[in-house]
Amino acid sequence: MFLVNVPIGIVALVVVAKVLNVRTSARNHRIDWFGAVMLTVGVVPLLIVAEQGRDWGWALGARADLPTASAPADCCCSPSSNT
Repeated sequence: MFLVNVPIGIVALVVVAKVLNVRTSARNHRIDWFGAVMLTVGVVPLLIVAEQGRDWGWALGARADLPTASAPADCCCSPSSNT
């Protein structure tokens, strides 16, 4: 199946490169460093628990500290907390 899709993908890329004309303009962008840090602090503990849960065990409270650590970042940056 993979070898069938490779030529189709190559043909699609050639067609898109020839037909699609996307005009872009340069803009000044600023990185939201606070948001990037809060996203990292909020998501990484949840990902660690999801990844390591099988090895650590899914018992209640076994790794409750990691999702709890992400709660302040999730609460402080949620859209409802800006009101």
